[in-house]
Order: sequence, then C-alpha cells, then structure tokens
Amino acid sequence: MDATRIQIIARIARRYVSGASKRSGVSTAEYDSLHIIRKHEGINQEQIAEALNIDKSAVTRMIQNLERKGYVIRQKDKRDKRRNRIYATEKARGMRLEKASSESLFYEWLTESIEPEEQEIFFRVLERLAQKALGELDQGFVNLSSWESGK
Repeated sequence: MDATRIQIIARIARRYVSGASKRSGVSTAEYDSLHIIRKHEGINQEQIAEALNIDKSAVTRMIQNLERKGYVIRQKDKRDKRRNRIYATEKARGMRLEKASSESLFYEWLTESIEPEEQEIFFRVLERLAQKALGELDQGFVNLSSWESGK
C-alpha cells in the first residue's frame, strides 16, 4: 500500500483547514486543544498537556489566549483550588462546525473528478480501512504488534 499518497492528501487537507481556522484567529495548536476541551468538558490544564504531549506552561499560555478570545472559560476546581477546570464556550462549539465544513469542502472538491461508481467503491474501501484502524486503536494495537513481530 502506498501510504505516502494518503499522507500527502491528509497533510494538504490539514493545511487547507488550518488556513480556514486561522481566519478565526485560532492557531492549529489552539484548535487541537479546543477539540480536547469540547470532547472532555471540565478537563484540567495538566490533562490537556498530557493529551497534546506539550509542556504545561505552553498549555497555560494557550488557555489564557483562548480565554481572552472568548473560546474557553476557566473555573476553579471545587475539590482542588490549585487547579482550573476548562470549559468550551458556544463560540468554541461553533468552530467545530467550521472545521467540519472546511474538511467536507476540501474532500468534496478533491473527489469531484471521480466517477460516481468509482467514488462508491473508493468510499466503501475507505470505510473498511477506517473501521479496521479504529478497531485496532481500541484494542491498543495488539493485532498490529503481533503481526509486526511475525514479519
């Protein structure tokens, strides 16, 4: 399988979506943190740093910027006053739709020159690959690890 082609398309799609999100005044890193915050309302900054694999001080600056821009709200943790819980605002929730719309537009544009019959086959195969990848992720890559060691 020529994974390079998949990576090229994914990288170009990310650049297109990134350009669209920059018009909202949000960097790619900030958008990634908003995704995590929306998915895990009330998450603390340490958990965000761990999820993004970045320094806690970078997360603090990022959350301050996002709060200033109106995308998040910080509230003191009721059990541990040293920590803040982070919540997405409606403005942040609206960005998710913008990103999805930008991605859809890009992939719609990309596939417009493919015949409908070819698209149907292509999307069916992509769905099978996505389901296999998601299943493996859910299982902690156990099948891939054993497959790799058998090669």
